[in-house]
This record gives sequence, structure tokens and C-alpha cells, in this order.
Amino acid sequence: MNHTIAIGIPGGPEILLILFICFGLILPIVALVDIASNQFKDGVTKLIWVVIVIFAPVIGSVAYFVVGKGQSINKTDSNSNNF
Repeated sequence: MNHTIAIGIPGGPEILLILFICFGLILPIVALVDIASNQFKDGVTKLIWVVIVIFAPVIGSVAYFVVGKGQSINKTDSNSNNF
């Protein structure tokens, strides 16, 4: 019997698994960095988004980028008032 190990390019299920792992790890990190670097109207809003992203990483991150991004205060808007 010929027992060889076939190592090659990953196929369909492997690519989906790799994408899901990357999406599940990278997106929450990007969301947390964005939450930490942006200013919000109050500290409670920032805390709520951090808790949502930590406890529901994928869904919370997508929800933050869809809904929460609009709740942050732009740094350029806050600097333009200091004339």
C-alpha cells in the first residue's frame, strides 16, 4: 500500500474556515481600537459598545460599524470649534 500525505492548496471548506476565523478575530480587534480612539458624547456609550463587542464579537462589531460609528464625535469637528 502506498501511504502518502497529500498537502496542497486548501479547498472550499478550509477557505471558509480560515475566513471565518480571520473575520472573527480581526473585526472585533479593529472595532475595539476604533471605539477606543474615537470620542463619544458620553463615557457610557463607549462602555456599552466595548461590552457589546467583547460579549458578541462578530455581531457586536458589525453592529458597531453600522450603528455605533455614527454616534462617535469626529475629531475634526471638535477641533474646528477652537478658533
